[in-house]
Amino acid sequence: ERQVLHWVLKGNGDIFFRATDEVDIDILIAEKVCDVEGVFKKSAAGFGVLPAANCEDRSLNDNVTTSLHEESRANLRGDETKDTERTHQLCYKWIFAPVADLLTEPEIIIVPDRFLYRVPFAALRDESVEKYLSEKYRIRIIPSLTTLRLIQECPADYHSPTGALVMGDSTVGKVHYNGVVTNITPLFHANKEAEMVGRLLGVQPLLGSRATKQAVLQAIP
Repeated sequence: ERQVLHWVLKGNGDIFFRATDEVDIDILIAEKVCDVEGVFKKSAAGFGVLPAANCEDRSLNDNVTTSLHEESRANLRGDETKDTERTHQLCYKWIFAPVADLLTEPEIIIVPDRFLYRVPFAALRDESVEKYLSEKYRIRIIPSLTTLRLIQECPADYHSPTGALVMGDSTVGKVHYNGVVTNITPLFHANKEAEMVGRLLGVQPLLGSRATKQAVLQAIP
């Protein structure tokens, strides 16, 4: 695949289809990928979501050697940042630039296909106005148009107005996984996230040992 296909549905019902020109093979080679999907796969990298590997070598205790390693890591981070920025520029060029004239509303709903799910849309930047997409639009992402229709056709009284159920960091303990007894450790910062959401919604979250199946069923609004 060396093209990106776009379907744009306007609020007034008008439908537009556009396809980009085939991407120059030299660009793909420079990105070390085979097709545009390879670029989309890379686009979520570089945000520091995963901890960087830091291999310890105790045989290298020399201060000069340590300084060289630190300088090397700093240079690598700089290269990764430039690579991420270039990848995001390509994503904007291929995904949004071809249909920018059609995006006239303050909100856009994106239905990403295949590896487009990995693209951090809000972090893409429109260099012509020096703004990120999250600064220009309210962005919503849904898995399919069917899902959107179900949401839009949902009756006003379908959802409970009495509150919300927030659960996080439930205690799992030991389980059998692949024939081995495994101790499931708590998800990092899951309890803090649940507490933050609970404060926003004004409810007490179910955390840790309190987040049992029975407690959840009883608390469902």
